[in-house]
Amino acid sequence: MENETQVRQFLGTINYCRMFMGPDYADVARPLVDLSRKDVSFEWTELHTQAVRQLKQRLIDFTTLQVQTTKPFELYTDASGYAIGAVLEQDGKPHRLPQPSHERHAQRRYSIYDQELLALVMALDKWSHLVRVSKVTAYTDHQALTHLQRLQASKPLRGRTARWLDFPAEFPDLHFTYVQGARNQVADALSRRPGLPNTCSHDTPSVPLMLAIGQASAAPRSCGRPPNY
Repeated sequence: MENETQVRQFLGTINYCRMFMGPDYADVARPLVDLSRKDVSFEWTELHTQAVRQLKQRLIDFTTLQVQTTKPFELYTDASGYAIGAVLEQDGKPHRLPQPSHERHAQRRYSIYDQELLALVMALDKWSHLVRVSKVTAYTDHQALTHLQRLQASKPLRGRTARWLDFPAEFPDLHFTYVQGARNQVADALSRRPGLPNTCSHDTPSVPLMLAIGQASAAPRSCGRPPNY
């Protein structure tokens, strides 16, 4: 990490999952917390590198709680212009910790609306086996997405937007809610990870408990009609 801002962003994301990371979480994170203080000169050392590695490893190792499809889910998505992030929650706890995915070159030229809609569609497709028959509240910091049904009914649509708008309609108990960016921190952080545009490989192993919002070619498809990204 290159500066205090990146350290604070990392700690903010990690802190979201601290309930799963053991009673000594604060001790492991202490070098990074100290480095992020305003009155401390920023100097990255091996101690900080080891702290980051330990925290990442704990995220890989933690045991995810049982998912209950009879309870509602909360879905948070975000697009940054070069990557997509999403997180699925139940009872305020993350049941999947996703990794960010690159947007393809063509997708980076999409409008902000289409990029945010793409993040939603990819997340629904990725977790369709969990959320298709459950109540889902999709939170987005792009207010126009909360009017999907109205947009569909107001005028004929063509191309990818029409295809994408058809897909959320396959989820009978899906609801949309606007959330300010400050309350969408995890999905936002996943879509804006430092260094992401310069690397295409994930630095965290892909294991069942770490489902990623993968690129369309790598993501497993839903049971219904797969959307064309």
